[in-house]
Amino acid sequence: MSGSIVPFFNVAPENCAKIADDGDDAISILKRWRLTVVVDSQLPTAVAQLRRIAQRATFGETDVELLQSAESIDVASDWIAICNFLTDEPVAQIAEELSQATRVGANSRKSNDIRTQFWFGTILARAGLRPTVPKVQTRRPDFVVHIDGLELAMEVKRPESLHSVMPNVKKAASQIRDFGLPGFVVLDLSQAFDTRLFSTRTFEAGPTPTEIFRPHFRQETDAIAARIDGYGANDKFARIVGSLSLAKLPSWQTRPVLAPKRQLFADATVYDRACSGLIIDTAHRVIGTIRSACSSLSYDGLTSNT
Repeated sequence: MSGSIVPFFNVAPENCAKIADDGDDAISILKRWRLTVVVDSQLPTAVAQLRRIAQRATFGETDVELLQSAESIDVASDWIAICNFLTDEPVAQIAEELSQATRVGANSRKSNDIRTQFWFGTILARAGLRPTVPKVQTRRPDFVVHIDGLELAMEVKRPESLHSVMPNVKKAASQIRDFGLPGFVVLDLSQAFDTRLFSTRTFEAGPTPTEIFRPHFRQETDAIAARIDGYGANDKFARIVGSLSLAKLPSWQTRPVLAPKRQLFADATVYDRACSGLIIDTAHRVIGTIRSACSSLSYDGLTSNT
């Protein structure tokens, strides 16, 4: 994967036409990769919604309209970033995975999982970790990254609820163990926390979305890290050198005008008991480069809280 993330600044309803144009360009890239992009899949659906926003010159007034507007910007942004990191020539194993999202409806769980996976891949690429997708085999991680002359596995999971976090972690640990590289478990907790509810209303007074969400995020990620560390003696977790928890927090800022805001919360832990010497230094370097990449994200008003 190579390229750069396209930034979107000062998103107003009229700006959505430009995002839609960029979304159409992304669809063209997917088709050049010889992928089937059905009309009701995520990106075409988001592009159509963005054009409606631009045409009516408003994000909407009802909870449903605000949610649809926020999600269309979020989906389009992710796919545009993904497509801008794709190489000119198709890569078979990447195309095979992306096709699982472009051939199904917008609300498919699989399409959301694939989008999350490859959106995180753009962060790895932005961090200079040169992510590659291993060739298909029964048990493999989503990405292999390269740093300090070493290879590390990255397995991305998107649990549907906080109750399903640890089953996802255990599955990721098994995949990394079976692949045979030290690696990281990456958790997108956005759905587990149901952060989309923040984009159903505007925040004009009282606690901000950040003030509301941050303590819950920190409490849960601390608990996850403690549980992973507690599995240190378990063979399944022997190759887990670190974990990274992420959550996108969409909301609406009302000053000076109504505009979408998306914050990225990130929390990482390196498990010293699982690595030693150069590996532990490398694991910390990986986390540092990912943090820097997250902190520099700014498209769609996205800021990072790490």
